[in-house]
Amino acid sequence: MQDQFQSAIEIGERNAEMLSLAKAWCTHARADRSMMGVGLVEEMTGLPISGGRLTCDYAHDPPLFSGMELGRSALVLYEQNCCDCEHRAPGGRIPNLSTWAEPILAQQAESMEARDAAEEEAAERTQSRIAQRSLVAAQLSAGAQEIISLVNRLDETPADDDAIALVDSARLAPEMFPVEVQNLLLVDAGVLRSGALLDALVTLSEAEDLPISDQLFALALEAMKSGWGRVPAARHLATHGTAADLDSDLEEALVDWAAPSGLVWHAEPGHPEALRHYYEAASDSV
Repeated sequence: MQDQFQSAIEIGERNAEMLSLAKAWCTHARADRSMMGVGLVEEMTGLPISGGRLTCDYAHDPPLFSGMELGRSALVLYEQNCCDCEHRAPGGRIPNLSTWAEPILAQQAESMEARDAAEEEAAERTQSRIAQRSLVAAQLSAGAQEIISLVNRLDETPADDDAIALVDSARLAPEMFPVEVQNLLLVDAGVLRSGALLDALVTLSEAEDLPISDQLFALALEAMKSGWGRVPAARHLATHGTAADLDSDLEEALVDWAAPSGLVWHAEPGHPEALRHYYEAASDSV
């Protein structure tokens, strides 16, 4: 109870400070608390604990939301209404709403620029991978080219239908996956952390009954430990895993994958097959 009381006091103090900054910027600024009630702590302290929203009669695009904290609506009011307002009546004090808001807006702009740059760089890498795959595909059969087209689509815009088609092709038509395509999948599955590509490789190894691939096995281990592609990774490890694989990271991942997930009253069953396999292979270690 004391913690809740102290938390309410701190909210009220922040709201009071925000109102002070707003009035220092423009005397027209005010708090609209019409949608908020007044609690006992607010009556006791006189602090604006149920903040509402910061607004102004001259705002052409005022914040529409109310909340306990005035800070969020204050930033919206300033950014969308205050910067070039001809009705501003300066409060004549610093710090004010502007000195509070401008660093926040600058940081948001910087973060947005960084995000846009990262997205552009990721898109360029995607197109580079697609171009490289297309060069390989040009030397291969029509079936292999179709597989590479599926991989390109999954790289650019992952879709369940394409993932299912890729795995089905590995099971039903393994001849569409010559060694050049297999090598591409081995690299790209790790780069993209793609469960669909890993699933296709595991399915292909099962369909062809191939010797154990060290690269594929290492990829399955990495996927299990890192938390992506665990369905095909667990299937592969449950067949080919040995006691030599075991370390603390793998043991933790196996136990996590074996345990039920979700809410207690609506839990999804776990996947214990890989853990059971390793226990049988190394009961003294697991």
